[in-house]
Amino acid sequence: NSSENEARLQQMEQQISAIHDSMMRQQVLVAYTALRAEGLHGLSESLQKASEIDPNWHGAVSRMHLITVATEWPEELQPLAGVAATQLDEFAKALNDGDLAASKKEGPEAHLAWHNLDSAAANFLGPDGHGDMSH
Repeated sequence: NSSENEARLQQMEQQISAIHDSMMRQQVLVAYTALRAEGLHGLSESLQKASEIDPNWHGAVSRMHLITVATEWPEELQPLAGVAATQLDEFAKALNDGDLAASKKEGPEAHLAWHNLDSAAANFLGPDGHGDMSH
């Protein structure tokens, strides 16, 4: 009886772990897709040529920050997500303050942090550990 209970408990723990892993992958996929949809590449390129801040930029960067902090990242992606969240927050603040010079400084740093997270997320999601790292 005791060994049957232990076997059932072990089976349930494995099922719970599999469900958690599946939910984590789904959450990373949603975040990965949503972050890419904000168009940080185009925004970054436009910002470097800009003489004023486009009012839409703050919303896009703020959404990216929110997605990054709201996602439950797997342990191996948490450090990159933390850096991306910090950099996106700094970038959003500069944009919100209307500080073009600070935005041009923070933008590339946020862009790089996002790229690092994006590449790691692609690898996490890729079936062979080598996800699609294209832009």
